[in-house]
Amino acid sequence: MTVMKVVINLSLAEQKKKGLLFELAVARGVLKNGKFLKNIIQGDAGFIGAWSLGGTVLPVEGMRSDWPGVTLERVYLIQFMD
Repeated sequence: MTVMKVVINLSLAEQKKKGLLFELAVARGVLKNGKFLKNIIQGDAGFIGAWSLGGTVLPVEGMRSDWPGVTLERVYLIQFMD
């Protein structure tokens, strides 16, 4: 297995970050490009969730207001059950 470190800055220095639309999509793209994921999700899909600094995926609430006008075939919303 190849060990690599990827650092991606998801926020601009001069702008406050708004929303969580791109975190999981960017992470999925990096993992897929590194051949760590198979292409099991096809088509026009979106991923909604928060990526913590520790590398865990966190659930989010009220995300629909962050993506008005976005049309996707599938949306994967990360949810956790207690």
